[in-house]
Amino acid sequence: MTKNFLDTIYLYNCAIRGKEPEIKSDINIKDVYIISKKQGIWDTVFLSLKKLYDKDKTIIEADIFNKLNNEFLIKCTLNSKRLVFVHNIIKKLEDNGINCCILKGESVSLYYNTPLARISSDTDILIDKEETDRCLEILKEEGFIIEEQLYESHQIRCEHPTSGLIEIHNRMYGVKTEDVTFNNEIKYDEDHVTFLGFDKCELKTLGYTDNALFLLMHFLKHFISEGVGVRQLADTLLYIENNFSKIDFDRVNTHLKNLKFDTVFSYIIEIGKRYFDFPKDLVDTSLIDEKLLEKILFDMECGGVFGKDSDRKGFYDLYLAERYKSIKNKDISEYYNKRKLARLFPNRKFMSINYPYVEKNILLMPIAWVHRMIDSIKPKKEILAGENNNERLDFFKELDMI
Repeated sequence: MTKNFLDTIYLYNCAIRGKEPEIKSDINIKDVYIISKKQGIWDTVFLSLKKLYDKDKTIIEADIFNKLNNEFLIKCTLNSKRLVFVHNIIKKLEDNGINCCILKGESVSLYYNTPLARISSDTDILIDKEETDRCLEILKEEGFIIEEQLYESHQIRCEHPTSGLIEIHNRMYGVKTEDVTFNNEIKYDEDHVTFLGFDKCELKTLGYTDNALFLLMHFLKHFISEGVGVRQLADTLLYIENNFSKIDFDRVNTHLKNLKFDTVFSYIIEIGKRYFDFPKDLVDTSLIDEKLLEKILFDMECGGVFGKDSDRKGFYDLYLAERYKSIKNKDISEYYNKRKLARLFPNRKFMSINYPYVEKNILLMPIAWVHRMIDSIKPKKEILAGENNNERLDFFKELDMI
């Protein structure tokens, strides 16, 4: 973990809390900019730099600052326009009897001192699965371009020039994540709660304990796969802090323990206490290994948001294989073969992932189906993992996550 990363976290926390940042003459603005861009938090971090600049506490040339400030104002304006459009879409869906529940995003931005500065390019909306077709028909009427839902995926990507990406979720997770990472254990069945958007539009999100669990599992899913950023961490910490008395922690802790996530949860909270002003008396984190805490922060820094800046390709499958063996005492090839045989004739888009020749001609689909059936009875190839992935797997074993 570098000093520049810690400086970025410090400025980010000041901004989300509305705190006046202290004078730090040795802050490397250029590196903070690069890191916060990789973490997807630049717009929020800029609020702290603006406070420093306005009081002549940081060295940024006037023309550079003005350019950055104009970009910030434009992005916030476009974000407000995007959200108003999304709210109108949700209202139309609701008027047509489709229950819409916002996941993360705007439902957690309200805990930020400046919600509109938590800028996201997408919106996640959970609907009842049986309403999927009708929901997509309405979105098409509104000018959305709809991508086909991938086999066993939990979401459908819907693009519009004004709203950007809306991801329609008709289940909480993809099948593999649900089956292996979360062992089909977590049920989200609380009544939805309402909150007000920045424009006073009434919106719905998950119940308090469901939401705490979802944010934690969303954080962990990305942490496990390739990487997770400090924004997902801040979202989770702020939500728990602001709704602590409404969350059933007996239920949360039971799931964390059953899924072997209780150790990493204590480190998430400890990082919150040290760097995000999370109240020290809410959750006990007395048994902390300093080297392990440093490794978590280093992993977050190296990966950037969603691990885009890391070479961790294939790690998720490597982790799942180890986890499945630990939970079921069986090789994961058995699980994959059952899934393959469960659906003999997937669509062309799904088949093209492993059998790209079907893209050349749809008449090759029967050959690909036979090819897939033959593959399904072969022993699964050993997952290839580089040295870095093996080291990262050892790191997850240290966190007792397998």
